[in-house]
Amino acid sequence: MRIKPLFAEKVFSIPKEYKSKFEEQIKFFVDNFKIIKPQELDLFFENYFKNDICLLLTFDDGLKSQLINAIEILEKYNIKAIFFIPTKIVWLRSKDEMELFSIKNIHYGNDKIAFEREFMNINDLKEIFKLGHKIGSHTINHRKLNNLDKEEIWTELAKSKETLEEITNNKVRYFAYPKGDKTAISYESFKISKIIYDYSFIAIRGFNYPKTNKHLILRDPIHPYYPLNYIKKVLYGAFDFYYKRKLPGF
Repeated sequence: MRIKPLFAEKVFSIPKEYKSKFEEQIKFFVDNFKIIKPQELDLFFENYFKNDICLLLTFDDGLKSQLINAIEILEKYNIKAIFFIPTKIVWLRSKDEMELFSIKNIHYGNDKIAFEREFMNINDLKEIFKLGHKIGSHTINHRKLNNLDKEEIWTELAKSKETLEEITNNKVRYFAYPKGDKTAISYESFKISKIIYDYSFIAIRGFNYPKTNKHLILRDPIHPYYPLNYIKKVLYGAFDFYYKRKLPGF
């Protein structure tokens, strides 16, 4: 028994032209695997599921295209996901503000990969939550936590949780590290995430098991333009050996 959460990484958007490809992927997941709901993570870590591979879908960064082009498909197949939100986005008003945040914070200054520059607002998050999806924290400003001191880390993790709980009127249990690789996670941020959240996700490929650390849950990037043959290799761990050496050493 193992769980392999799938995730839409920071550059992941679902433009209209890839909507049909995204649905093709979702149908493949539904036909071949058990897709669990976010709240079923509790059962997984209690060693409940007997499936060979379970999938959990997550989306990062609060991109508007996820609402416009993904939610409809998720609802069609009765899939519930976690949407990890950097809470600063809900206060962005103009296109210029969104563009600047996308380049500077989401993509750390690289304007060549900031393809999508429109984010969800408070009403969008409320809509997603009412549909049964979970909202998780992606910090306030999408800053790499390894560069921050203890007080800054605490603010990014605790205040974002507080904001999301005010929006949803519900406890926020899930957190995803911005960028999420070994270079972006410090031991201090790991310790603080354990205090504030029930589950924390990173952005390194690999299978998760009931004994996996709940605050270092592995995730695999799946983009809508990936061919199914490649996705099959990802799902069955063809590349996991390479990423084992990239895990944090704590």
